[in-house]
Amino acid sequence: MNRTALALTALMIAACGGGAEEISVVPVDASDEQTGADAGESGETDGSDLDLPASVVGFDRVCATGIGFGDAAEYASENPGPHPVAPFQRSDPDDPFATDIRSLPSGWSVDPAAGVAAVELVSCVDVAERRPTGIVCDLEGDDGSTSSLELVDMTFSLTVHSANSGEVIGETTLEAVDETCPSFTFVDDGQTEYVNLLTENQIVNALKPFVSPDGAGGDPTELPQFDAELSRVCETQIGFGGATALSNGPGPRPVILFRENNGIFIESSADLPAGWRIDADLDFDDNSELQPLEMIACSAITSQTPNGIACDLEGDDGSITTLALVDVTYELTVYEATSAEVIGTSVIEAASERCPTIVLVDQGQTDYLNTPSADQFIVALEPFVLPS
Repeated sequence: MNRTALALTALMIAACGGGAEEISVVPVDASDEQTGADAGESGETDGSDLDLPASVVGFDRVCATGIGFGDAAEYASENPGPHPVAPFQRSDPDDPFATDIRSLPSGWSVDPAAGVAAVELVSCVDVAERRPTGIVCDLEGDDGSTSSLELVDMTFSLTVHSANSGEVIGETTLEAVDETCPSFTFVDDGQTEYVNLLTENQIVNALKPFVSPDGAGGDPTELPQFDAELSRVCETQIGFGGATALSNGPGPRPVILFRENNGIFIESSADLPAGWRIDADLDFDDNSELQPLEMIACSAITSQTPNGIACDLEGDDGSITTLALVDVTYELTVYEATSAEVIGTSVIEAASERCPTIVLVDQGQTDYLNTPSADQFIVALEPFVLPS
């Protein structure tokens, strides 16, 4: 099967992120579910004296059949956790469940040293509904050819089982909704659709009530590989134990700033004073430069108001795109990096009647959202970075 890498043909190219919506987790009464024991099934074994799969991958049986492994750890919901989980997912109901390779907070997955017997929970993400949007993305391949893919929004079900009994602990639905065309994707021969998928943080938020009821990541040494991954705190309120505890001195207390854009949080610290920000080099082997971090600031959109001004922007190909200016209110929330506890909040108004001189424009975009200036962010962060 041939597969071609394609890029989005647009005025300029912008990245795409899955849209996260609020979720409502519904606990399930165990009496309403038939477990493996109720069904008279003892389950397969791996040939040893224990009723356990040979590896974590073998817990996919729980998603497919609802039958647990009797020698897996029992789930005790009253304990704060984290309760190790084996995550699985599929995006096609005709496919088998596969191990979900998206990153979970450190300590949520089973410790290899503890072995498969430590798994308490199994999570299963399955397709509930697919909805073609009518939005078609024209993508240009490396060879100059063009493919058109229709965006498809998805509803997924997430079911959390006891690894021990197969009992359903809780279930919810999650929406993967996005009107933004991808900037880069692999396209198979004959492919006509681009399916929106869940983000890592949507999965983390859905699992948090079961895996980590107290919101802890579970590993006091955890740091992400790259500074952009610190945005997890903005969406899940789960901290990174390997950062530095909040100091009581006059500061500066190092901070990293994220700003919401198209439903995702973008690292936006470049214009902060040098003594305030964390400047981490791209290093696959060493993330220790992130350890001094004490705070993570997240600027989220709370309201949008068109101000009546239209901007005509000329693309590289001479075409004209008209964007309506939108004034935006942001709420800046400052979190402790280690615990994700809220230190404080501030409101920032981004209002301007001036058209941008250069902008990245997505296919079909009609609005331009005003954003706070660097000075506005500095003023809002100063009481936290330089406490009196």
